[in-house]
Amino acid sequence: MSKTLILGAAALALSVASASAQSSMPDYGYAAPAPVYNYSAQPMQQGTAHERAACRHDVSKFCRAELQRNPNDVLSVSGCLQANRAKISRGCRSVLASHGQ
Repeated sequence: MSKTLILGAAALALSVASASAQSSMPDYGYAAPAPVYNYSAQPMQQGTAHERAACRHDVSKFCRAELQRNPNDVLSVSGCLQANRAKISRGCRSVLASHGQ
């Protein structure tokens, strides 16, 4: 019985604290805009169409795992290309070099 009473009091205290925290927020008379998230399955496109074309084959050949994990993770794909620099095409190496990588 005492455990139930203590748990009930704790739940009541939490709900009161939550309500008072919400009421202490300033009311500006309008709702805040919802955050914008990009959940599209389409990969982010980096570089020019020519640069993407120069590395497309290398990315699909050497960085398939990175694309499957998250096609929008440009840093992972870039790191993969750098890790495979000796294996990638001359054109793709040139693109990396032109961006200081």
